[in-house]
Parts: sequence; structure tokens; C-alpha cells
Amino acid sequence: MDLARRLDQADPGERAALAPQVLELLLDDFDWWDNLTPSVVAQFLSMLDGTDPATRSVGVFVAGHVAVYGDEYVDDQSEVAASVFDALGDESPVVRQTAANPRRLGDIVKEALENDEYRPIPRERIAATLFELLHDPDPAVRRRVGKVAFSHGAELIGIHSDPAAAVETLVDTFGDPLNAYCTYTRPVASPRHAALVTLDEGFEEYDGSLLAAHAETVAERLHDDRRGVRSWAARLLDTLASAGVVAVGDIADDVVTAAQRNDSRALGWRFPRLALRVALTRRDAVGPVYEHLRTRFTAANTRTDRWRRNDPDLIAISRLVRAADRSFDPPAETLAAMVARDTAATDKTDPLALLAPDHPEFVADQLRHGYRLLVEGELDHGSRFYRDLVVDVADRNPAAIETVPEILAENLPRSEVRKTLAALVDAHPDLAAHVVPDAFARAEWEPPLRYQHSQLIEETAEHWETVPDGLAETLVETVGTDRSEKRRRFAIRALVAFHEVGLPVLPERFSPFIDLYDQGAFDDDGDPVDPLETDAAEGAGLR
Repeated sequence: MDLARRLDQADPGERAALAPQVLELLLDDFDWWDNLTPSVVAQFLSMLDGTDPATRSVGVFVAGHVAVYGDEYVDDQSEVAASVFDALGDESPVVRQTAANPRRLGDIVKEALENDEYRPIPRERIAATLFELLHDPDPAVRRRVGKVAFSHGAELIGIHSDPAAAVETLVDTFGDPLNAYCTYTRPVASPRHAALVTLDEGFEEYDGSLLAAHAETVAERLHDDRRGVRSWAARLLDTLASAGVVAVGDIADDVVTAAQRNDSRALGWRFPRLALRVALTRRDAVGPVYEHLRTRFTAANTRTDRWRRNDPDLIAISRLVRAADRSFDPPAETLAAMVARDTAATDKTDPLALLAPDHPEFVADQLRHGYRLLVEGELDHGSRFYRDLVVDVADRNPAAIETVPEILAENLPRSEVRKTLAALVDAHPDLAAHVVPDAFARAEWEPPLRYQHSQLIEETAEHWETVPDGLAETLVETVGTDRSEKRRRFAIRALVAFHEVGLPVLPERFSPFIDLYDQGAFDDDGDPVDPLETDAAEGAGLR
């Protein structure tokens, strides 16, 4: 509060110097807002008339808060909100940026749309003002207003006094190359992205025929460098086609080109239906659209997918395969028939697993490609090929994972590879355990060994013929490590497991651990014992 009084009493030059400190305080100290009083608020709001942009910015920042959340400080919140809209037209970009704070301005717009008694300015002026600001010369203002339009554009276009002008203003943003990287702490949106969302979600609020002349302009956004923009362009085009506003033939070239340049998911959930429309009306589009749609289930799709019923890509490929007058790859025809019978077939089930019984060679080829990328570090735990897929395929047809275990064995030290191979060994030891010895042999190991590696050794001990000296030494040193009790337990379990299959790697001084192992003392079930807390540890010289 002392800082506010200093601002009130300072001359214009001093105010300008103090303003950044005040703004930083307002942004960083949330408790500060609880200490506001009507007189202090009045001091801040008086800064809206300051001669310096920094001073006016402080005033508009406080006004943005008070306009929605400060009814105890002012008599008329609508009047305060009006000052925020006035600031959106300030000559200084700094003031306009502050007024366009997407959270505060968004709250003001939301209140104005929902509360008939809250009227900062006429509703139609709110819409016109925000749409025009999507062309503000300052990029930060465009990004911030873009976020507000992204959230409320559908309602705004419905209250605009001149829908034709609104559509023209929004379409004109498509040529703006400005990108926006939205985060929780920095909510922004590019103007063209916001415009596409507004035009699609607000389609029922205006005469769709106003976009008929702009169909090709919208279609050009299918080639945008931002996935969100491409996705909303596809949505809007599908909406226009469904409403009969545009002829599919007028946008077919752009749709086909987009399909050729992108894999599935790169153009959003509505593109498959749009692409199918094109393929069913143009014979020369069938091939490119098919190749695009099939990337959904082949190794070209490496992303994590929560496979669900009614998958748009798979439904589209099913309809295309059944409707087109040509043959397709046998796996695609099989999948098309499955989806035709039951669109829920892929609910929580990867299509490659569904295809494994009938097309093991095709599935194995896709898995080899995907797991090769995992082994080489091109994919991580967020990939479709991490852990469960190879197990699910093996459950349905072991022949469909041919040579995949050998590929995984090439880089066992990599966490994602080790976890995937361990899951496969656990589910199907007969298919994968045999590759584990070679996997360990081709890598160099240092203590302390991760417990998951020791666990893998224990589970596959019967498949080992020899144990590399370096690995045996690493296990012995891990038993005595002070890093992790769990690593110690699993290391002794691995050593004893080797001993019990006749591999002489357990030091004689570790012999007392054998009885403890056989008694289950080191198992995870119940209350496992730390090897270093046993009498055997003392005899082994570990403490």
C-alpha cells in the first residue's frame, strides 16, 4: 500500500520509474490483492490517465482485475471494464498488451456475454473490437487477443453487427504467419488459429455461404506449419462440405496434397472424413488418401495411441476399402472388414494386434521397424512401441514378433528397451528369454546394476551358458553397494539364480546367502530382507 501512495504522490517522471516495480509486485504476490482498499484502487485507476505508458499499464492491469473481481472496491464494474476496452486502443503497444491480458480480458468478455446487466460497451462493439485487434500491429497483442477469440469467438461472431464484415476480418488473418506457443502460464493463440476455431464453432451463428468464396483460402491452411491450424482448417472444410456450402471438387487438390505430405493425426480427427469425401468423388485421389489413412495402423504411426472405438481414420479406411473399385493390401482389407463389423474392435486394442493372427509377416515387419527406432533412441516411453504392443501381439500370434526379441537385445542398457524386453520375457519367456544372455554380453556394465537388469537375469538364468566376467563382478559389487537396498537384493538374487543352474559365479563367501534366497528372504512379497542386514553379510565381508 505504501508503494501505491508513493505512486499517487509522485510526479509523472517518478511514477514512470516506479510503475515497473508495482507491476512486478502485482504479478508475483497474489496475497497483495487481498490487501486492496477502495482508496488504493482509486489511486491505481487514476493512473489510466497517466502521461507515461508504463503508468497507464499499471492502471489498466488493476482495472482488468477490478472489472470482474472487485465489486467491493467500485460502484460500477462495467465502467471499469470500459476503461480496459479503451486501453485496447491506446497508442502504446505496452498498454495494449496489458489490456489484452488473456485471462483478465477473457473474464471481462465472459461476464459481458453471460450477464445482461454487465455492459462495458455494447456487445456488438466487443465482437468488432476483438476481431479487429487480431490485426493489431503488435504481435503480442494479436497473440493475447487470439486466445480470447479462441475461447469466445463462436459467441462473438453471433453478436457481431455485420457478420459479413466479421467473416472477412477473420479470413484476412489466415495470411498472418505469427505463431503462438500456449502454456498454462502464457495462454495465447495465433490469430489464424483463433479465426478458424471461431468460424467453425460459430458456424451456426452466421450465414455459412459467406465463406463460399473463401473455401480455397481455408484449404490452403491444410499446409500450415502448425498442427492445430491444419486440424481446424480440416474441421472447417468438413463443416462447409457437410452443409453444402462448398463443392468437394473445389478443395480436392489441397486435400490430396495435404494427405500426401502428412501422416494420420497430423491433420486432426476430422480430416479422415474430409479425405474420404474427396476419394469417393475423385478416382485419382483414392491412392493418396489410402496411403495417408493406412499410416494410422502401420509403423509410420509411432506415437502413443489410446486406441478407442469409432476411430476416425480406421472408419474412413474401412469405408474406402469397401467402396472403391480396386483392391488393397490384404491387411487393410482385413482391418476394414473388422471395423465394418464392429467399430469398437479397436477399443483399447492396437490394430497390429488385431491383424497378428491373419497377417503375421506384415505385423512382424511393422514391429521390427518400430522397435528398431526404439533401440536406436529415436523413440521413448511415450511411443506406441514402448512395452505393451509386442506383448499384445505375441499373445495373439507368437509368429508375428519374429526377430523382434533379437532387435531389442541390441541395446539393453537403454531403459525403454530393457523394460520392453523384460515385459516380453515376463509374459512369454519361451519367445524372448533366449536373447537375454547375448544382450548382456554385448554391453558394458558398471556397478551398481539397476535392479530391473538383475531381475531380468534371475528370470532367464536357465538360458545362460556362460556369464561374462565383467557382469559377474558388477553383480558382486552391487550386493555391497550403499546406493539402494533394492539393487542389493536383486543382485544377490541374480547371483544365486546363476549358482542354482550350475554357473559358478557366486563367490564362496556368499554361500550363506543361498539358504536365505531359498527361504524367500529377498522376495518382494511380504517384508524383504536387506542383504547387508543379515549375518551372511558379515561372513561375506560386506560389513
